This record gives sequence, structure tokens and C-alpha cells, in this order.
Amino acid sequence: MEFCTNLKPNEIDEFVKHHPFGHYMKTSFWAKYKAELEGYKIIYTGIKEQGEIKATAIVLKKRSWFAHKPYLYIPTGMCIDHQQEVLWDFFIDNLIKLTRIEKAAFLRIDPNILRCHRKINGERVDDGFSNEWVSEKLIEKGFYHKGYGYAYNGSWINRYTLIIDLSLSIETIYAKFARSKQNVLKRHPLMGVTTRIATKDELSYLVDFEWELTRTQGFKPHDIAFFNTLYSMLGENVRYYVTEVNLAVQIANIDKELASNKYKKDQEAQLAKTNERERALTLRLRYGENVTIAAGLFVVYGSNCWDLYTYNRKDFNSYKATDSLHAFVIKDMKDHGVLRYDMVGFSGVVSKDDPYYGLYDYKRSFGSDFYEHIGEFDYVINKKAYRYFKTMLYQIKRVRRKWFSIRYKKNRAE
Repeated sequence: MEFCTNLKPNEIDEFVKHHPFGHYMKTSFWAKYKAELEGYKIIYTGIKEQGEIKATAIVLKKRSWFAHKPYLYIPTGMCIDHQQEVLWDFFIDNLIKLTRIEKAAFLRIDPNILRCHRKINGERVDDGFSNEWVSEKLIEKGFYHKGYGYAYNGSWINRYTLIIDLSLSIETIYAKFARSKQNVLKRHPLMGVTTRIATKDELSYLVDFEWELTRTQGFKPHDIAFFNTLYSMLGENVRYYVTEVNLAVQIANIDKELASNKYKKDQEAQLAKTNERERALTLRLRYGENVTIAAGLFVVYGSNCWDLYTYNRKDFNSYKATDSLHAFVIKDMKDHGVLRYDMVGFSGVVSKDDPYYGLYDYKRSFGSDFYEHIGEFDYVINKKAYRYFKTMLYQIKRVRRKWFSIRYKKNRAE
């Protein structure tokens, strides 16, 4: 076996595309995006045997402005079958050597390896399946494991996600949606709500809707240059969708319902429908007849897709626009051979007491499955530089969060 540090980007991408542990973060286009926006240097590594690629890893190198030494990072870990222990050991050992050669303080990996099987409520399935031995093996190699704690604990990649199985028939997939969601989707045609494939020149909707979200969450929103760069870097792997409402269609259909005998014996329902009509008229006066009310940016690679950014217009919350968007995208992805629809990240906690419970509850309502990966691992070469980096990074993030919250809330209030 030969450890290589000069693989060609297209070689890596082709290998990752068809590998069971493939991920868009293991591709050259994602590495180039990180280099363009965040200043990483890219090292294209892999293992070859008799000229054939057996495993790959895109290593990102960076020295932060506040750090004494650079670090190496492999997002979602190596593209390798961890069950092939000889190959796996050889790769890990050589990546550790590379960390020393590059004079880095530490090497970080966060493999997309499933920890165990879980039910949608988070309960562990007692079926004997576990990859915790991989964590133990990495610890034996000298890695520090961040552990199996809360997802939003400063990790660079979320350990938890919810994934929809698109190998099922589209009828079965839709039937797994929560009943309330199915009812909303049935009403969308009457409400004039539709979703379509969008183009790059419509990315401003993501900017506008993200700004609306930051009013309540106080984070720094992205500008149009960010989304334009991301869209361009993803190239043929990007998919962009928007959801729209035709308020004239909605108002006309409400008028038909009110003119019928549907609410003759239900005055409360008739009043609610009348109020819905008044709300639609108010919205039409403000926004016009045809309004874009949600937008979603996705990346597709191999048989997988990931929801990168999905936002909606807050004045239209009651329209459940992202329900239409996801239902459309699921069908579109399935039609193009995608088998796994990754809704990308949640806290891992299923209790209603969790501040992020609403995100979990929404994503699970699409009939998704609970995935937990094994987490984040650091191989430390220089302990002093490593401790300094972690301390400074934590403090900087804490100050930035506070500053962004104050700044953007103030600006929005004005």
C-alpha cells in the first residue's frame, strides 16, 4: 500500500461519489469552497494499492490569526471502509505522520460513521449494532474524543441528523409524513402554493429570509456574495428551489368555499375562513399577487443530498411553505436517483424542554430516521498550542455571538 499526498481532485471526487461513506465534504469542490472563503490550504491524500485508490481524505490546513501553529482538519473523516482494519490503520498512521511533517498542532477528524441504531424518539435499538469500537480504536491510537454529549457543544460538525429514506416508493414516503403535514399539503393547491426549481439570480430570497430569521436568533446573516460563491463552487451539484403563493388563487378559492353550503352549520369555521380571506387580501396589498415565500439550497452528490439552507418569509408562516418545498424536493431528488435525503443536523435531544426541540419535531414530521455519528477526535502534537487554540477559539466565538446578537437586533429594531 502507498500513502499519497498528491492525488488528483477528479480522482478523489469519482471515488467519493460511489463510496458508501461518501459525503460532499469529502470532495474537491467543497475543499475549494473552504479554501476560497476560509483560507484553507488543501492536501489531497489517499491510499493506493497497485495503482488503484482504496481510500481518500481531503486534508485542510490552516493557521488561525490567533494561533501559534496551524492545524489539520478532515471534514467528516476519511472516505474509507472502517471495517477494513489493516487499510484503516495504515491510513490513520500516515495521517498522523503527515500532521508532524506539516508541523501542525493537531489533527481533527469527525467521521460520518454511525454510532448505533436509534428509534426516532432517540431510544437505542438493542440489535447488537455498534461502531463504538472505532472510537475506542482511535483513542488507542492517541486521539482525544470529545465524547457522546450534547450536539451543540462547539463541535465543528453536528453528530446528529435526520435522514429520509428515498429508496421507498414516493407514495410510502409521503404516507410517513405526519397527518397534519399531509393535510396541509392537500390544501396547498387551493391556497395557490407551489414549488419550482429556481436559478442563481434568485438567490436574494435566501438573503432576505435569513435576515428575517436573525431577528429572533441574533446570528450574523450571510450576504449575497456568500451565496453566489457557494452556488458557483458547488457547480453541477447544487440544487435551488423556491416556493411561491398566488394570492389571487387563494382568495378565489376561499370565495368559492364561502359561497357554498360548506360552513352553513359551522359559524366558527366560517369566521375563521373569512379571517383567512382578509389576511390574504392584506398580504396581497403589501406584497402583490405572486409572492415567493420560501427558498432552499441543496447539494447533491452520488446517491445523497443535503439541505444546506432553507428559509421562509415570516409573514407567511401560516402557509407552511417549507412543507411544500420539502415535498417537492423529495420527489425531484427521488426522480434523479437520490436515495438519502439528509435534513442536516439537530441537537440530538428529543425532550420538549430542549430549546431546539422544535427543529427536531419539524424534521421528524417528514418520516425521517434518527442518525448519530461517533463524533469528533483530535490527535494532538503540541499540547500547549492545542490548549491555547481551544481556549482562544471558545472566547472568540463567545464574544462574536454576543456581539452579533446585540448588533443585529439593534439594526433590525431601527
